[in-house]
Amino acid sequence: MNHIDEKILELYAMNAEQVQSKRDEIGQHLKVCAGCSALYDELKEYYSEVEPLLNENFEEKALIVSSRINLPELIQRQSILTRLENLFPLPVIRFVRYHPVASSISLSGLVIALLLLVLPKFSSRDVNPDYARAKDEYLVTYNKHGEKLWDKHIGVGYDIRNLEILYTNSENYLATYDVDNDGKKEIITIFGYIKNINKENQLICYNSDGNEKWKYEFHRSIKYGEEAFTDSYKISSFIVGDYDKDGKSEIIAVAQHTLYYPTAIVRLDAETGKLLNEYWHTGHINQNITHKDFNNDGVEEIFCFGENNGLNLAPLLILDPRNINGHSPSTKEFIPENTSVGTEMYYILFPRSDLNILDGRKRNYCTELEFTSDGFLRVAVSEKRDVSDPKIDYCLYYFFDNKMNCVKVGDDDKFTALHQKLEAEGKLTKKLDKQYYEDLRKNVLYWDGEKFAKEPNMNKNYLQTKSRLTQSINEPALKR
Repeated sequence: MNHIDEKILELYAMNAEQVQSKRDEIGQHLKVCAGCSALYDELKEYYSEVEPLLNENFEEKALIVSSRINLPELIQRQSILTRLENLFPLPVIRFVRYHPVASSISLSGLVIALLLLVLPKFSSRDVNPDYARAKDEYLVTYNKHGEKLWDKHIGVGYDIRNLEILYTNSENYLATYDVDNDGKKEIITIFGYIKNINKENQLICYNSDGNEKWKYEFHRSIKYGEEAFTDSYKISSFIVGDYDKDGKSEIIAVAQHTLYYPTAIVRLDAETGKLLNEYWHTGHINQNITHKDFNNDGVEEIFCFGENNGLNLAPLLILDPRNINGHSPSTKEFIPENTSVGTEMYYILFPRSDLNILDGRKRNYCTELEFTSDGFLRVAVSEKRDVSDPKIDYCLYYFFDNKMNCVKVGDDDKFTALHQKLEAEGKLTKKLDKQYYEDLRKNVLYWDGEKFAKEPNMNKNYLQTKSRLTQSINEPALKR
């Protein structure tokens, strides 16, 4: 059974003119829907408390509370409704909008009446955000009891139903986190895939009360070889946490050119939004970045994946959150100007299969990353895209242990069925047997800082800084 929108139900409870033509229809629905009926009863009770106060003579009560509030300061430079939105629950504001106060009631009286009604309730109300949602174009924040605290209009497309198509985890576009360790959680969000709101390159942190704490905007003009890229980026993903366990939180964000290449991975101070480090990647980075202390060294590594436009092979990047600098390995013409060598812990490339080569695409690319219940890292690599449905990929799966040894390769049912069909048609000569998967496993490549090799190893440019990083993580947080 479909439920009545909460806003419509509020108008019905307030006897607003906007829903007069639908009153019979709404009344019939309330007779058969227990959920909507319960919500209506709650709203009706609430507004029955508000309306009498708005019709009283406020002079006596004004004298009682006038010493406790400064009304001129309260309404200075802003409309009464704008100010009230910072003080009162949204239902109160809606009541005022749909039931204009009679001219005989003073502005001060209105504010005092509302204060008398809601201040006792606010005194015990939990105003610390616990989680947030992208809902119907709004950023909506709730406390741990599921009570809505505040909302902000973002724009068309800012809704979980749209964003969940792009993101595996909502934390990659919206997070509730205490960035400054003051016991109150802040709200952090991005707008990279929300068009026509002029915020694509922004990452905003809101205080627990909904006011902006800081805003970071990504701006760059960079040149790769002879190709210059304009300052046109969107922040497509982020994560926030204390990944190096030093007592201070950081944000790792992905800033992607509107052409999907190049991509910058930036590290920000979560408390201030200040840029700390940046790393340039020659190709697209998937928006579903993640983190995990996979090698059990006390630091949560950052895992990114996507495609490499210079090397034309699918890459997996593993970064130390304390040392995100330089540029990814690539051919000479795909090296960004004025950047140093990259400090990735690991940069791993996956070989192209015969299915990918037959498909005629320039490169394969990583589509998914998962930590399995039996302790392995599983990376999905797309080798072909379904012509009839671009959202469907034919994938191989590479499994790694926590020392980043590739231990086995498998595929999905779609890959198997298509490969066997093309074998039978004589379009592919290799058979899907044990040797087929073993050849793929043996051709996984690891960047050692100078060249790619088939033996698992870390980047030597990262290893040169490892002793310093190990020392810093052991320092007491108060000394840093």
